[in-house]
Amino acid sequence: MTQINEKVLASKVETIRRMLGGIAGLPLEVEAVFIGDFQMVSAGESMLRRALEALLDLGRHILAKGFG
Repeated sequence: MTQINEKVLASKVETIRRMLGGIAGLPLEVEAVFIGDFQMVSAGESMLRRALEALLDLGRHILAKGFG
């Protein structure tokens, strides 16, 4: 069994933090304004997808390397 790679973990956690920070920076105060801007919705969707992908990759790495 190989060991969990701390660099992989740190990279995935940093990606998640960066994407959540990007989502927090979107103009979410007024829902109608946000939804009315296709580029903002697309950016939010992309950042959410990337954060979820990194989270799933993180879990998969821990399971595969930590528990074989």
